[in-house]
Amino acid sequence: MVSIMLSMNRFVFMFLFCAMLFSSVTRPAAAGGGHHQGESSQQIPSELVSPSLEEFPHIFLIHIDTLRHDHTSLAGYDRDTTPNLSKLSEQGYLFTEAKSQSSWTMPAVSSLLWGLYPFNHGNLFKPDDDNVLPYTSGSLIETFKDQGGYYTLSIQRNRMIGYIVKDFDETSTRTAPSRLDEDAVKVAASWLDNNLESQEQPFFMFLGLFNPHWPYTAAIDQTNYFERYLNDQTFKNAEKVIVDSLPDPSGHLKEEHFSDRLLDRFGEPGGDSGIYRDGRMYVAAYDASIRYTDIQLGKLFEKLKEAGIYDSSLIIVTSDHGEIMLDHNANFRHGTDLLDAELAVPLVIKFPYQRRGKVVKSPVRTFDLLPTILDWLKLEIPSIDARSILPYLQTDKEINLDEHPVISFVDHKDKGEIVSIYREDKHLIRYLEDGTNALYDLNEDFQEQKDLAEENMGEQESIIYTILCATYCD
Repeated sequence: MVSIMLSMNRFVFMFLFCAMLFSSVTRPAAAGGGHHQGESSQQIPSELVSPSLEEFPHIFLIHIDTLRHDHTSLAGYDRDTTPNLSKLSEQGYLFTEAKSQSSWTMPAVSSLLWGLYPFNHGNLFKPDDDNVLPYTSGSLIETFKDQGGYYTLSIQRNRMIGYIVKDFDETSTRTAPSRLDEDAVKVAASWLDNNLESQEQPFFMFLGLFNPHWPYTAAIDQTNYFERYLNDQTFKNAEKVIVDSLPDPSGHLKEEHFSDRLLDRFGEPGGDSGIYRDGRMYVAAYDASIRYTDIQLGKLFEKLKEAGIYDSSLIIVTSDHGEIMLDHNANFRHGTDLLDAELAVPLVIKFPYQRRGKVVKSPVRTFDLLPTILDWLKLEIPSIDARSILPYLQTDKEINLDEHPVISFVDHKDKGEIVSIYREDKHLIRYLEDGTNALYDLNEDFQEQKDLAEENMGEQESIIYTILCATYCD
């Protein structure tokens, strides 16, 4: 088990690391938020004017597990996988460069709820009776409850999140293999039917959907999109890749997953395993799973409209991490590294009564979400790593990366501790176990296929080593 708590000095190290590698920076202001409406003469967009206490909206934080940004319609993907999410973005804020603070659920969602970097909250492992998570209460949800008067409920499909939603007034999990995202949406709809009229407080609903996560086979028979995607130009134009290694057998594609028409086309799976190994098929299954979950998202939005609270609610949709497809060696997995495929996630925020969509191209950190909403509600933000980006939205300025360094962290069982930093179209990954680096130019190489570390690091190596030793060396 990794160490339970890593020093706050690591945040200082990360910030200095970022500064030395990419540019000269100023010292960041103290963590926290505060209202900023008086700092600019520019008119604040109407949706970003803070509501009064009596007008606090209902909040829906919708988390779609394993949703890779560039496989969504928001990113212009060839397949229209997320039409309902795209409709939401047309009247909300679309963040095109949102990055998670880790590459798998436990550390990423813990960062989202506590506003701390993974190396500071220490929720880096799958808990059991012998290994208890250091952070299970005291999240930012307490601020919504205590200061904002919110009633809070969590409805989740991922059992990992069940360990860290102790601060919610009400929790529900739907984690059995037979469960689907439709079940979680039905629970949410039922709660609204039974409680909306009698609910005197504003409520905060944290809804976690799951079906883009492996096994992709879980939902592909719920729609016909898997078959459609196996017949479309995206499939036909893609290079055929035979995948030798796949995650656990629950998601292996077999004859039972194919119609007779498809079996006539593809034939029986080769080899003795009885499973298909054409990587394009698994990409199609992943995309079909995204489309299925987006359909459920659409059903939820329709329910909110029927209940008369869609327009007046604050609605946020994001993900905890992405997924490696066929662009790296660890096919159809996450949590193995800090590649952009694992960290780049969709993020859409629709404020109450917002009508016009806006695009934010500055890199943003997903764990800044809750501090931003607390800032908008004029509630106090505790001393945390995350910071409100509300002032940037209100003034339409680029987000200051000196104050908001885009840092992610994971502790991998084989590779050890890994940290990554985004800066000016560059993504640098540092492998602390062996002191190696990977550097990618996302402007020229968005799939991160060409590692530039050897040719670009040069004289900076000694600086990096000095900073590292300030924290890690004896």
